[in-house]
Amino acid sequence: MRALLEPLRLHGRWDPTLVAACLLLNALVLLNACLHDPTVGYDATQHIKYIVTLSEGRLPGRADTGEFFSPPLPYLLPAALLRTSLVSWWGAAKSAQLLNSLLSLGITLLLLRLCEDLAPGDRILKVGALLILGLLPVYFKSLSFVRGEPYVAFFTLLVVSRAVSAFASRKLGVPWGLGVFLGLLVLSRQWGIFVILALVLFVGILAFREGRLRLVGSLFLSLLVGAVLALPFYAHLSRGAGSPAAFNRLPRSHFSLSNQESRFYLGLGLDTLFSDPVRPAFRNELLPIFYSEVWGDYWEFFLIYARDRETGRFLSGKALESAASLTGAPPGIETNRASMGAYLGRVNLVSLLPTLVLAAGLFYGLRALCRFALRSPPTTPDAGFALLALTILLSAAGYLAFLVAFPEPERGDTIKATYLLHVFPLLAVLSGAAQAEFLRLWPRFKLVFLGAWAAVFLHTLPALLTRHF
Repeated sequence: MRALLEPLRLHGRWDPTLVAACLLLNALVLLNACLHDPTVGYDATQHIKYIVTLSEGRLPGRADTGEFFSPPLPYLLPAALLRTSLVSWWGAAKSAQLLNSLLSLGITLLLLRLCEDLAPGDRILKVGALLILGLLPVYFKSLSFVRGEPYVAFFTLLVVSRAVSAFASRKLGVPWGLGVFLGLLVLSRQWGIFVILALVLFVGILAFREGRLRLVGSLFLSLLVGAVLALPFYAHLSRGAGSPAAFNRLPRSHFSLSNQESRFYLGLGLDTLFSDPVRPAFRNELLPIFYSEVWGDYWEFFLIYARDRETGRFLSGKALESAASLTGAPPGIETNRASMGAYLGRVNLVSLLPTLVLAAGLFYGLRALCRFALRSPPTTPDAGFALLALTILLSAAGYLAFLVAFPEPERGDTIKATYLLHVFPLLAVLSGAAQAEFLRLWPRFKLVFLGAWAAVFLHTLPALLTRHF
């Protein structure tokens, strides 16, 4: 246990700021897990159907759930619990949410461990990374849902941490250890493949620049272990759906940027981005929807609700959108649409400041990536920050390719920041590093930074707590 909590210590002592920030962040995650209705979320009923089918001792097919293409790891423990008959399907789904709170604890401790490996004893880096992660509504929202992305975020940090330690020690260690993490990563959600591609490119650059062929051999064995672990599911998906990359809708016949209209790439939604940033605003416009998903609740599954007063049932999908309209809710429907829409507009405006810090973090990572590729030998911090930047860039490029291959021009309902949940802890580390460097150069701004973060957090705090309870 001491080793697990070691990232909360600095110079052999508990750091009260780190402990308090970690406790507060994870307390909010746990509170949301306890309160949030598990039937509310992106395709929530389909994820619950997956748990029910898995509890019957079989992997689902198209006829069982629209999430048939999702890997099984996030549903295994809830399905096992349901199979015991100790809980109902609702209890099994609630257990999945509570498991997310444990994953969050792991994510925060791994994030701090990564910070320590990259910059030993740098308190500002650790505090800055936790502060930016704790400001992101997308983090708390995503961990309230029954989904696989929290597992992807957890295993991404495990893989990245192992890779950074391997660079520092000049060896990957026992290949099967990393291989197991890689296998579990792609058994969490397919987004994990982009993390693996980043790791392969990272090791490839090292091999090319420094001739570290033993590292390549170790990575190959790790990939082999991961492939063996993941193969049964993807073979099942290939047999049942015709492809290991199957999805619940058909892709366009050919991949082309023209699959999406110009508004997808160029739309900014400035008319409502800071006044009412929820659907149906800026239909299928990538940047304003994604921004509003990061800092708010564009798709209305976390903060905005419409509920039948008689039954207490939350509405979802198009029923929610029509009921929670600005023209007034129908009789018998309770909704917070008008007040919350205006508040989220203000959140989007205030969040321009932390967005600039995230952008500075990404620039910091790109600078480290350039140094990693050009400087010989690269330092451990440059290598680690470069791997973070590579993972973010490849994940973003892969997600954009997905949106182009599977366009939904009417609404853009696959534009969800939750799909890229795993990049936000990495961005938080890079942003913490950028803040640390800035404050080392201009220490007089420390109080200004603390005051700004406190103001932004207090304004954003209501956006971190679910209203679906």
